[in-house]
Formats: sequence, structure tokens, C-alpha cells
Amino acid sequence: MKASIAVSRTQAGSAKRLRLILMTTITTICGMAPIILPRDVLFSDLAAVLSGGLLAGTVLTLGVVPVLYSIFSGAGSQTTRGIKTQ
Repeated sequence: MKASIAVSRTQAGSAKRLRLILMTTITTICGMAPIILPRDVLFSDLAAVLSGGLLAGTVLTLGVVPVLYSIFSGAGSQTTRGIKTQ
């Protein structure tokens, strides 16, 4: 029962933050596009690495972290500090 509550709260929290995180990521990557496209020797590689890291962080934040939270919160409801709960 507690696991289903954790899953529903995780889904609600992810849906609530989805638009904010995506808007921030997209605008930042689009803002770096003029630096990436001309292939400038000094800043092009830096902007590409920052955009890739931002994209990877977004995928982890929106996809992996909620799944891991759901898995571990479901497992954590079984025991509390080594004491079995019912």
C-alpha cells in the first residue's frame, strides 16, 4: 500500500517539474547553438560538452532518478532501521 502511494507521488512530482526542466534545458541548449555551429576553435568544444552534459543531466533527472526513488522507497517500506514493520 505504501509503495503505491510513493509511486503516485513520484509520478505527480515528475509531471509537475517536467515543463520547467525541459524549458530550462531547451533554452540553454538553443542559446549555445550559435557557439557550437561555427566550429570556433576556442569555444565550440566547450559549448558542445556543456550541452551534452546538460542533456544527460536532464535525462537522469526526469527518467532515472524517479524510477530509482520508486524502487528504493518500495523496498524501504518493508524495514525501518533494521526493525521489521507490518
